[in-house]
Amino acid sequence: MEDQFGTKVHGPGEAGAPEPAPVMGLVTAARAAGAPGAGPAAAAAAAPAVPAKNAGTGFEAHPAQYRAAVSPMLVASDRVSTAYLALDSFLTSMNATNPWGNDHAGHQFAEGEKGYLAYSAGTLKGLKGLPAALRRVAEGLQRMADNYENTERRVVDAFKGRTEGPGTYGPANPIPASADLPQAPAPVAPTLPGPHVGPMVHTGGRR
Repeated sequence: MEDQFGTKVHGPGEAGAPEPAPVMGLVTAARAAGAPGAGPAAAAAAAPAVPAKNAGTGFEAHPAQYRAAVSPMLVASDRVSTAYLALDSFLTSMNATNPWGNDHAGHQFAEGEKGYLAYSAGTLKGLKGLPAALRRVAEGLQRMADNYENTERRVVDAFKGRTEGPGTYGPANPIPASADLPQAPAPVAPTLPGPHVGPMVHTGGRR
């Protein structure tokens, strides 16, 4: 008989040791490998199968998403440009007053490769070029969207049997134009040779 855990329990007078119930989800590869007559092939066959991995279902591009990112990039470019102009004006006017002083500690703070003035100039230089970089990113996103759409259009037209002309699309004629039939030569009127007129020769006597 079995108990509440599914283990066989032998009553009085029944021989044999109780067999443990199988644990859910436990792979019994070790037991199969340890069975009599089981070799490496049996152990490999009993090993749990590893799920196959794939590289994905393919590449997808959505031109609308690229175009949707163009406007935020242009807005960010304008905001960074405004921030640069404000910071440049503020630092220029503040640095002109020499707020760090003229003593040794002030010069040590402001001057040198790691001084305040060097870091201030480097920050302004980076901010000055950032708006143009953001605009180039926006232009690149727009070009990518156009390129993806043009590529898809050409592929679709190629599968539909269409040919692309300079700005126009028209159905291709699969049957080439037939060549002109050969023309027979015009009949020529026959010409007969003219009669030969020569001097008359007398073979007889006088008449």
